[in-house]
Amino acid sequence: MILDSRTLLINSAFISFVMTIAMLMTWRVNRTQLSALFWALSALMNGIGLTFYALTFSVLPPAFAPLANLPIALAGLSMWAGLRSFRRVPLKIGLGLVPVALYLGGIAYFLLVYQDVTTRIVIASCFQIVSGLAFLRETLLVQRRGLAGTAALAAAVVFLCHTLYFTARTGGALFEQLIDFMAPSQWQTYTFLGSGITVLCMGVALMAMTVDHLYQQLRQTALQDRTTGLLSRNAVLEKLAQAIPKAHDAGKPLHLMMLDLDHLDRINQTYGHTAGDAMLAAFGAMLRTNFPFAETSGRYGGDEFAIILPNMTASDATSLAHHLRRATEALIIPLENGRVSLTISIGLTGLQTQEHQFDTLIARADSALYRAKQGGRNRVVVL
Repeated sequence: MILDSRTLLINSAFISFVMTIAMLMTWRVNRTQLSALFWALSALMNGIGLTFYALTFSVLPPAFAPLANLPIALAGLSMWAGLRSFRRVPLKIGLGLVPVALYLGGIAYFLLVYQDVTTRIVIASCFQIVSGLAFLRETLLVQRRGLAGTAALAAAVVFLCHTLYFTARTGGALFEQLIDFMAPSQWQTYTFLGSGITVLCMGVALMAMTVDHLYQQLRQTALQDRTTGLLSRNAVLEKLAQAIPKAHDAGKPLHLMMLDLDHLDRINQTYGHTAGDAMLAAFGAMLRTNFPFAETSGRYGGDEFAIILPNMTASDATSLAHHLRRATEALIIPLENGRVSLTISIGLTGLQTQEHQFDTLIARADSALYRAKQGGRNRVVVL
């Protein structure tokens, strides 16, 4: 089967333009994800280069074909910059410009000194080999966590195939008696099809990395309370639902602490909600830095917090609750209009043997908290 080269190039360019739109849409959702913007630029430059090259088969003189190498070189640089940005490491554009400069220098040599098609193929292929190795290195250094890590590993495989493909293309160009990649033949069809498939696979892998990274960011936002830096209500309930069967299976104790910041509504009325947020933030910072249960502590709603205490006996949990109450009482929070202190009321309860749902556990801890507040606040009640 022999296909028209111009058709294959236009199809590859179309794939690149579709990937450009997809990456730009992803970047618009989260503009802090600069890697998507770099990859959109890379796909755009690649599409422009392929389109320009395709036009030399009909509209433009063949002598214009080498000019297509400029956007393709920029596409490689943008791809590399996107991978560096995805890893959150300094771009060092000067380092990325080295292979681009060498590539364009080689094309200039072809145009001015030695105009041989084989020379042009070797120059372009060597640039793609160097780029592919750089891309491979960057993706292998991506942290292997979640779907983003899996997608990065898939991208690394694609970049490896990309490198091997252009290595074979270089060999085919150097040994024309074996394979002439530019003559109308099945080999030419295969080489252009391989290029198009490579572009498509690259785009899909990079899109998967970007989308999953965005999903992880959104998930992290949903699981964290922005004011206190602690877990959100949903995250606390999720952890509690996981902790209960673990405690039963291991035969270990589990306690739940529900606490309330005393008279926070008065602070809001007297000093404003900014002051109330400052108190919430200060309390959250104290929990995160001074207590070992920050990973299982969360804002349950308003001025109420929940703390899960796995593998802790009743006496240890009670002692910890009193320690937390005293530490909060000693906390002085500076405000614009002065300084205020803070106290908390705590309700504490333990998981019972036949208890497998968190609803009853939360209700009992809430009841203990209610008694602490009714008893005068700034105290601990255990049920």
